[in-house]
Amino acid sequence: MGLAEVLGGDGQGGCQKSADKFGNPSVFHYVFANSVMDLFLVPLPVLVSIPLLLLTNHFVATARVQGVFWGMIVGSLLCSLVLSVCCFINICEAALFIVVAAKFDYMCFFGFALGLMSIVSAL
Repeated sequence: MGLAEVLGGDGQGGCQKSADKFGNPSVFHYVFANSVMDLFLVPLPVLVSIPLLLLTNHFVATARVQGVFWGMIVGSLLCSLVLSVCCFINICEAALFIVVAAKFDYMCFFGFALGLMSIVSAL
């Protein structure tokens, strides 16, 4: 994944064939969209979720949970909730970027930009 996938394409042949298959108007457009997806949007949930998970663990550790067992249960549930929300937001961002990259739509672009600002502000 990442840079190797951007430079190597999707492995189905040349870049022009892949660009035509996915409906991109040019090879540059196809490579740019894949670069943003693979180098920025795919690693984004990892970069966002680690500080949020540490904050969640700190919250559970300082909370008045009775017993180690219940603390682990509450911590596990809250961490799984944080991971689920991070992945859901990333899926929404990727879908909005695909729409913006394929056919520029102002509403999707503003939604994409607003989502990125909310993700960056979470850090």
